[in-house]
Amino acid sequence: MARFLSSEWIAALDAVGRRAGPPVDPDLISDLTVQQVILDDRNREVRYWFRFRAGELAVVSGTAEAPDITI
Repeated sequence: MARFLSSEWIAALDAVGRRAGPPVDPDLISDLTVQQVILDDRNREVRYWFRFRAGELAVVSGTAEAPDITI
């Protein structure tokens, strides 16, 4: 099992999201980017983002270029 918030964990989250199918009705949300900023267990900042586009979900490590919201 990948360590929480590691690059392997984010890649696994992306794979699960892609296999799961549309998380929301694509007619409700056509394009949304959500930036996540979290402190890991070593108090280091970890950034990754979710993109909902055309009924598909992607999870990407790093900083989104123009997120709609940052949490």
